[in-house]
Parts: sequence; C-alpha cells; structure tokens
Amino acid sequence: MAPGRIAALDGLRGIAILGVVAFHVGVLRGGFLGVDLFFVLSGFLITNILLHEHRNTGTISLQQFWTRRARRLVPAVLVLVGAAQLWARTKATTSELAVVNGQSAAAMAYGSNWFNVLFDVGYWDVGLATSPLNHLWSLAIEEQFYILFPLFLLVILVSAKGKVQTLVLLSLGLAVASFVLSSFIFTRLGDNRAYFGTDTRVGAILLGVALSACLFWRDESRSNSRAQRPAKNVAALSETAPNTFFSPTVSIAAGVGVLTIVALWNTVATTTPLLYQGGFALHAIASVSIILAIVMAPQAMVSRGLAWPPLVWLGERSYSLYLWHWPLIVVLTPATTGFHGAWLGTLVALAIAFATLVSYELVELPIRYSKLQGARLVTSFAVPAVVLTASALLFQPAPPPQFGTDALVTAGRGGIHVMVVGDSWARNLGVALAAVDSAHRMSILNMGKGGCGITDAKRQRTPEKGEFETDPDCLQWHRTWSTTVESVRPEAAILSVGMWDQAPQDFDGDGTFVGACTPQFAERYARQLDTAIAMLGRRGASVFVMTIRDNDARDGSSPDCMNAWLRAAVTRHQAPGVQLLDQYAQLCTNHRCPAFVDGQAVYDGTGHLSARAQQRIATWVLNSVNAAMSVP
Repeated sequence: MAPGRIAALDGLRGIAILGVVAFHVGVLRGGFLGVDLFFVLSGFLITNILLHEHRNTGTISLQQFWTRRARRLVPAVLVLVGAAQLWARTKATTSELAVVNGQSAAAMAYGSNWFNVLFDVGYWDVGLATSPLNHLWSLAIEEQFYILFPLFLLVILVSAKGKVQTLVLLSLGLAVASFVLSSFIFTRLGDNRAYFGTDTRVGAILLGVALSACLFWRDESRSNSRAQRPAKNVAALSETAPNTFFSPTVSIAAGVGVLTIVALWNTVATTTPLLYQGGFALHAIASVSIILAIVMAPQAMVSRGLAWPPLVWLGERSYSLYLWHWPLIVVLTPATTGFHGAWLGTLVALAIAFATLVSYELVELPIRYSKLQGARLVTSFAVPAVVLTASALLFQPAPPPQFGTDALVTAGRGGIHVMVVGDSWARNLGVALAAVDSAHRMSILNMGKGGCGITDAKRQRTPEKGEFETDPDCLQWHRTWSTTVESVRPEAAILSVGMWDQAPQDFDGDGTFVGACTPQFAERYARQLDTAIAMLGRRGASVFVMTIRDNDARDGSSPDCMNAWLRAAVTRHQAPGVQLLDQYAQLCTNHRCPAFVDGQAVYDGTGHLSARAQQRIATWVLNSVNAAMSVP
C-alpha cells in the first residue's frame, strides 16, 4: 500500500460508492449521500497532505499539488467524456444531444454543477434520464476545492504564522455558513440550486478540513511537548500508537455516526426539506466521527470492519466506478439492449465492472504514476479537452426560435410540430414522446418546466417546502408560449398542467391561500385555462388537454377538482381542435392508482412516472394525437 494510506479509509470510500450506485439503481433512497461522505474524506485527506508538506518544507508547492491532482483525476474524465460524445454523435436523440453536449463542455471546465443549476438539470427531473454525464457535478465541486483550497491554506498559514488553529476556526465557521446558506437557498430558490451549488455543498468538505487540522494541531502540540520529536503523519499515528489515542468515547461517537448515516441513507430524498435544514450538516458530522475513529481507534469495531479487504479493494477503484456506473445505467436500457429484468441487471453489472477495471488499470494507474510534468502534462490534457469541447459546442443543435435554453426539440422528418407545455410532467412527457416516436414523424417542442403551473399566484404552499414565492420564470409562460406559437406555428399542442397547480395558491400575495376545490380557485383557474387553450390554438393547432393522476385516493380531493376544471375547459371551447386526453383513466380507477403494473413500478421516488410507465403513457399520447390528426 502506498505510504500514508489507511485501509479503513479506503473501505469507507467503498461504502460511499456502494451507496451512490444503490441510489442510482433505485434501491437506496438516500444513497446519494455517499457523495457527501466522499466530500468529507477529500477535505480531510487533502488537508493532511498539504499541512505535512508545509511543516516539512516550509511551503506548499502549488504546481506539484495541482499536477498530482490532474494526473489523478483528468485522464479518466477525458476518456468518459470522449465516450459520451461518441455515443451522442451516433445514438442520442436531438433532445438528448443538447444536454449531453452542454454537460460535456461543462465537464471540461469542471463546472458541471453550475451547468445543472443554470439549465435546470436535476436528480429529480427529466435530466436524469437524458444525460450520461449528470453525475459529474460532484467532481466539479471537488476540483473547484482542489484549485482554491491550497491558495486559501497558504494565505492562512502565512498570515497566521503557521498557527493551524486559525485554519480550524475558519473552516468550521465557513462550514456552518455553508450549511445555513443551503437552508436559505433551498427555501428561496429550490432544491436544484441548493443541491448543486458549490457554496451550499462545500460544508462537508470544510468539516473534513477542520478535522484534519485539529488532528495535525494536536500532533504538533504533543510533539513540541516532547522536545520537538519529529511529528508523524496521520497514517503513522494510527499505525504506531493506537493505544495512545484510543478512547471509548470516539468509538461510541463512531457507532452513533454509523447509525445516523444508515438512517439518513434509508429515509431522505434529494427533495426532502430536512436534508437542507440540518440533514447535510448532521451527515457530515456523522462522517467526521467515523473518520476520527479510524484514525484514533484503529482497533475499534468500526475501523476493523471498514478495513475488510473487499471494501478496501472497492474503495481503491471507487473513482473509476463512480465515473462509469451511471453512464452505463443510462445507456443500457431495454430499448437499447433488448434485455429486461434480471438479464438486464446482469448485463449492466458486468459492463460496469468491465469499464471500472479497464479505466483503473489502463487509464488511472499508468498516468497517475507517470512522470508527465509541466508543458507535456498540460498539452497531453489540454489538447483532448479542447477537441471534446469543440465537439460538444460545434455540434450543438440550434435552439428553436425564441425558446432560449429551457426547451428541448427533436427534428422530425414528417414536418409535424407538437408543442408540449406545462410542468415537470409535461417535460417528462416531451422527452418520452421523442423516444417512442421511432419513425421521427414529429418534431417535439418540449417546453415543460418543473415546478411551474399556470395559476400566476404570488406565493404557493407545499408540505415539503412550506410557503414560498413563485419562481419568476414560472410567470413567463404567457410570453414564451405565445412567441413560440407565432414563430413555429405547431400543428398540435399538449397542455399538461394541474399536478403543481393543485397546491394551495396565494394569488395576490396577501397571505390568503386557496385550494383547488374552492370557488375562488375555480374562477381564477377557468380564466387561466381559457387563456392557455386559446393561445395554443391561435394558429390552428389542435390542443390536447391532459387530466392528472389521483394522488389523494379519496372523493372530493384536489385531483378530483383539478380534473373537473380541466374537463370543463375542454367542454367550454367545444371545438374539434380542443380535445381531452384522459391520463387519469390510464393510471387510476375510482381513486385507486396502482403502484405496480405487471410487476413494474408505475412511479419513481419523486412521484413522477417511472421510465417504463412514462413510455407507456407517451405511446398512448402519440397514438391519440396521430388518430385525432389522421397522421398515418
């Protein structure tokens, strides 16, 4: 094992990557928190390396540090993005291409997390199914840390004359600020911004920094008190003096940390308010307690368990496994492989294992321990990065007129333009329509936007978020839909609203919230629906209004009322060009909406349709539109 490595820490990496993979295959609700475990580990280990370098040499070689990080991280990402670009050029639909190309370019600048924020690509939205590079957001945050933290550390050590306690206090203070900011931004701007922002997620890394600085400070103090005996690094301390540092309190804290992590990984989702209102901080503290036990109590049960060789082996390859597992899950589907169930699972598992081993053995290790330095290193990485960025940007599909970046479009050969508008259900439907339209007879103009209805209320209220102001972008639908209708003149428009609009609305901002079953809501919503339908059909488009599924399972519930208002709007227009698509009848009967059909889940963990169910609904919608418009 390389000097300075602790087996149990590699085992902890193994646990972290298992959690992430389990989340991505849909078997562990909160497994995404494995990323936060990686964050704490990164902060801890990088700080340990840099502090010991400064103690031994009197400075920190930024060039050597960044060179080591580049050799460690960049090559495997270049290969992955290259593979994603090859897939995009040969297999991706036009709608998928826009996201893949954007994330490819962002990955080359290690800005994937901010791309996800700016272009609304979330773990709970349609971007999950359309981008094999969606997971690179976390690597972007770590790389941003690797670039800035050594500079930050040098300034502190110089200004504080080497007093590490200053680093401890600053990192703890900034970590608390990050966790507080996460809660604030979640309330004001939503989960996408809070989940992907560097400022809202760096708290876990900073707690790792604080722990490492504390241990270094303690080590230095003990060394100075023993006549300046040469200090050992963290790894050496754990191996040569376990009994000196063993404390039952540390072991108990680690046990509590394990239980906390297990509880969080099994209960929270990426949209759970508790996560942003202390959950991330609690998880980071639990991670710190486990790392502390590994270092100070290597004979404790937690430490010995994490040093289990299979976990250590997995942790050593966790970077390659993280890079390749998600793209292969995205690409290897029943539609692309012809396999289902256990056969598909086996194929995906084998493909992930193969890609991980090839990346680790043939890409990571050879370059990581190569002698590439200076201009040769920069050239070796910069040239392919420029080529990949050019591939992504030069082949980016031209956006539809006036659509901006919120719309996805597929180029059909039949000349029929279908405009899909509404909330996240509409956005998911638009992508699924493009996928099931195998003959490419339609151009799907997807303008669905998650969290946006048509009530134009000042404020809204949900059980998850409480009361909050309506996103200003959601209030722009009049302008964007109207401009699109005028510029593109679609032959068909699908209106899918109601799931979001049924939340209590404060129309005037005076604190009075009304529900979907109240007369005030009905009157307001009737006007909004009439405006939307008239706008969509202004240039002769056939307008299809979709009902919503039942999410209350009781008579007189909000879905009942919403569907009544939607049906009434279709009836009011009484025109051949305005028709009802009764999605409720496809999913529910008498307030019962089965969670499984033929052994397959109908809904995912966010309350949206699962991939299989979405494909079924999209096929039904496509056939209905074709029949209504007499499309062969």
